[in-house]
Amino acid sequence: MWTVYEFCFIFMTFWMITLCVPMKENEPEMEFSLKNPNSAKTNFSITHSRIVEDAQANMMPYQWRHICRIKPVYTCMDSSMVDRVFAMIRNESPICLLCDVRPGYDWDFHELRRFLHNQRDSKSYAIKVRCSKGGNVTLQWPLRAKGLNYISVSKCLLVNYTADYFDNSINNFPDTLVYYSITDCVMYIDVIDFMNVTNNVNKMSKAARCGPEKHLVSSINRNVSYQFKTIPESLIEEVSANISGHTARNYQRGVSVSPITCNYTNLLQIDQSEAKHLGPKHDSVLLQNSDYPVLRLLNLSSTMLTDLPEHLDDWRLYLPRLKLLDLTHNFIKEFKSVMDYGIGSEDPSVGIIDLRYNAITTITLNELKILQNHKFVKVDIRNNPFVCDCAMAEFVHYFQQSTSLAKFGVSGQYKYLLSLKCESPQSLKGRIIADLDQRDLGCATSHPTDNKMYLIVVLAVTTGILVIYVLLTMPQQLKLILSLVKKIKNLGFKPQSHHEQVREAHMIALETSLTSK
Repeated sequence: MWTVYEFCFIFMTFWMITLCVPMKENEPEMEFSLKNPNSAKTNFSITHSRIVEDAQANMMPYQWRHICRIKPVYTCMDSSMVDRVFAMIRNESPICLLCDVRPGYDWDFHELRRFLHNQRDSKSYAIKVRCSKGGNVTLQWPLRAKGLNYISVSKCLLVNYTADYFDNSINNFPDTLVYYSITDCVMYIDVIDFMNVTNNVNKMSKAARCGPEKHLVSSINRNVSYQFKTIPESLIEEVSANISGHTARNYQRGVSVSPITCNYTNLLQIDQSEAKHLGPKHDSVLLQNSDYPVLRLLNLSSTMLTDLPEHLDDWRLYLPRLKLLDLTHNFIKEFKSVMDYGIGSEDPSVGIIDLRYNAITTITLNELKILQNHKFVKVDIRNNPFVCDCAMAEFVHYFQQSTSLAKFGVSGQYKYLLSLKCESPQSLKGRIIADLDQRDLGCATSHPTDNKMYLIVVLAVTTGILVIYVLLTMPQQLKLILSLVKKIKNLGFKPQSHHEQVREAHMIALETSLTSK
């Protein structure tokens, strides 16, 4: 009897022989060449490569086949993504397109929109575009395309950015974007288009006014600048007549009167750092007719701001769940206007207004008192160029008094003030400000607060002397007044009524009593 092993061996041998014959007949390209024994492997690699290329070509616009490739999903992840976006992109595993754009190549967002619109099945896409050596892309705001969930564009020249601003048909395209990032890019703006936008804000489509809205979690426009197209001589007069110092204000007014409202119900992060174009009213445009109920991070660092934005120093009044307002590396000089409205917020945590690396040189007593009442916000003013002179005397005196926890904010978030250091003068650089005394600051021995008390005492004494003088001289003054009244009445004499006679008798009696004194 055959063993099981022998039976299996014979069966497998017979099965292989029957399968190998048709394999040779149906795949002649797999035959080996006597001159090139690796020809079968080479042909197989070419065939496989073509299959892969054809498959990739079916997953992107035809025009992109030379500049874009399908990549593992982690390739399309950015370090700027918040944890929620990372989790979403891992769970969804979208098709990741990595596009490297060089001069001479054409990358147009409209082609992606048409391609995705014509797809029968719904796929999720993540696209990462990188430009080199001056490569440019045609990117039209508001970046709407079916199935586009993530897009990142870096180091590109962006053209035709405003082309869809007044196209209301864009409102009908699905609003699916979760994350977008435009970094280190230059927007190439046609001046005529710019004039059209600023003068017709009220005609802008909702999609253009709000941008990605429904699902957006992160919005990043970092180090984005503008370059204007050269103006033809024939249009210089027209441009000069339509663009003035009021152009930005007109745009803001147009936004303010617009009936369009934007609700960013999922937006957690706004990054507009390293921008050189943010005007003093930027915060008004950002908040006008817009709702950010869950926004956690607003980054306006390195934006050349010289003052605290008017609507952002009211902590959690307009952004009820904000945790960090990053204003570092600007030119802000004071922070006395920061008011804490966190008591009306659902978030009980202490958030941060980060003012490090600005131009704050001194801290006044009024600013200290404002900080003392903060409960839901911490204003971080470390690493500022503090000048340790007499202007800091109130700060030093304040912390040399009895140490009360109230001095450090309701939540104790201002204890770090005790460790602030001088930047100048050179003789005090690096010294802890709270450890200095009046002589270190170059002030008189008396503290400004003592001088104020002296003035108050002098004023009180002077006022008291005047009151005593008035009281002592009152009888003589009253006598003089009564005499003048009597003379005036004699000039206009007429028969007196009984009541007038009685009143005059009382006055004579009063005058007699005063005279006797």
